[in-house]
Amino acid sequence: MNKLLAHCIKEIEYIHDEEVFTVKDLFKGYVWNRLSTGERRNIGYIFKNYIYENKDLNIVHIIKSQNVKESKMQYKKKKKK
Repeated sequence: MNKLLAHCIKEIEYIHDEEVFTVKDLFKGYVWNRLSTGERRNIGYIFKNYIYENKDLNIVHIIKSQNVKESKMQYKKKKKK
């Protein structure tokens, strides 16, 4: 598993139910800032695919705008049933 993806999965436990977040929110500011633009884009893509494949995480992708470049990818942690 990708090291950055493993970090994201671990940090999800600190997200509250019904909280909206971005992948960037899962990193400390200085860690995120040290990643190259390519690494940031790549982890975003990998994370999105991972949550689609692993529904048990109770994370949903929120589509706010048709133009993805105008808005950051947002996710929401659903309440466990």
